[in-house]
Amino acid sequence: MPDVPPADATFNALLDAHQHRLLAWLLALTGDPAEARDILQLTSIVLWRKADHYTPGTNFTAWAFRVAQFEYLSWRQKKGRDRLVFDESLLDGVAAAMDEADAGADTRHAALDACLPKLPARQREIITRRYLHGERVDAIGATLNLPANAVSQILWRARQNLLECINRTTGAPPNQSP
Repeated sequence: MPDVPPADATFNALLDAHQHRLLAWLLALTGDPAEARDILQLTSIVLWRKADHYTPGTNFTAWAFRVAQFEYLSWRQKKGRDRLVFDESLLDGVAAAMDEADAGADTRHAALDACLPKLPARQREIITRRYLHGERVDAIGATLNLPANAVSQILWRARQNLLECINRTTGAPPNQSP
């Protein structure tokens, strides 16, 4: 593997924070989780190599997605003989849609961070166990002596409470999914 110069902690934190967005975008383009992960890995290498070209405070998201777009185009050229190949206009449309969807993500994440502590303790515990720790509903229920459907109901109420709080915090219309 080629040498990758060490990037600073701020750059690494930005790259880590954008990994899931880049992967989701690449997965939407490729339709193949393994290929998307491979392209993400190549994108990360390029970003690390060019870390000294990034100016802190500028739009890291746009820069990272542009590098990912080039890596995807390179991958697509290699796959050019495959039956299914996306054209440039589709790629540009998906990139624009991802930019639009991503524009409010940081605001919604900050609102989520502010809203989670406002949940009742039981809802917060179950949300944390389910989504942060990845526990299954039946396993949560077993440890809390609750049937799985009761845990599902608590999760549903917690998600509704979070949605309402996030919408209030961000000024989004009520009942709009973030």
